[in-house]
Amino acid sequence: MPRNASGGGTGGLLRLSARSAILRERRASRAIAPDGWLMQFDTPRVPPLPDGRNVPVSLAKFDMRTSKIASSAVQACRATGALRRATRGLTVAVAIGLASLSQGVWAHAHIASSEPAAQTTVEAPKAVRVTFDSALEGALSKLTVVDAKGNAVTQAKPELDAARKTLTLAVPTLAAGEYQANWVAVASDGHRTQGSFKFTVK
Repeated sequence: MPRNASGGGTGGLLRLSARSAILRERRASRAIAPDGWLMQFDTPRVPPLPDGRNVPVSLAKFDMRTSKIASSAVQACRATGALRRATRGLTVAVAIGLASLSQGVWAHAHIASSEPAAQTTVEAPKAVRVTFDSALEGALSKLTVVDAKGNAVTQAKPELDAARKTLTLAVPTLAAGEYQANWVAVASDGHRTQGSFKFTVK
C-alpha cells in the first residue's frame, strides 16, 4: 500500500488533518479588535459570571475600558464643578473687596450729632458743637453761626478735637431769637460735605 509523503500513511494523514484543524480553530479564536486590542476567546482571565459562564477577554477588556472612560468623565465633571465654585467664590470675594475699598477710599463725613440739636429751643449756649462720623481735615473744615438776618455772631475759628471728629465754635452770649449753624466738613480723603441746622434761643 502506498505511503503518504509525510511518512505516516493514512494515520499520518489523519493526524496532520487533525493538527491543521486545531491550528485553524486556534487562529479563529484569536483576532485583533478595531482598537488594536488582542481578543482571545478560549482563555478567559476574569472571574466567571454568577451562573458559571466565563466572560470572554474581549468583553472584559471592553468593560475595563468603559469603566476607565466613565471614571475620567466623572473626575472631569467634579473638576469642572470645583472650578465653577471657586470662580463664584472669587467673584464674590472681589466684589466684597471692591465695595470695602470703595467705602474706604471714597468716604464722606456726615454729621452725627450737634449741640444744640437741630430744631430745638435752648438757653443761650456758650458754644456750638458738631460731631461727624469720619475724621476731618481741621484746616479745611468750617463752622459758623449766623442770626436771623444772616450776620455772623462771631469771627472766631472752630476747634477740632483730638479725635478729629468734633468741631466746636465758642460764641458770645446770644440774645433770644433764631440762629443757624453752617458747617463744612472735609474728610481725611479730601471729600467735602456741607450742611446747616437751626436752633432757637429763648
